Amino acid sequence: MPALLSKSKYLTGLQCPKYLCLQIHEPERIPEADAVTRYIFNAGYNSNQACYKSGIMSPEYLSSEPEQGLDGIVACVIIMVNAVGNGAKWV
Repeated sequence: MPALLSKSKYLTGLQCPKYLCLQIHEPERIPEADAVTRYIFNAGYNSNQACYKSGIMSPEYLSSEPEQGLDGIVACVIIMVNAVGNGAKWV
């Protein structure tokens, strides 16, 4: 069965064709992410979840007014800073 080309893989291929080739043909050669990289990935995922749950980053909110999109991003940054300031951990 041929490998499917997803949007992520397409974008990966634009950035680094060799990495895309490895992803498709030899994924076992790609090393696992280290602890620091996983921490960064998880922090981004957790902040996105917090913003979506609060409704700030909903598609309706972002598409209604361009200025609101920027307001939503600023509000998400405030949510993240408050969460970390209150002792939240990115896991």
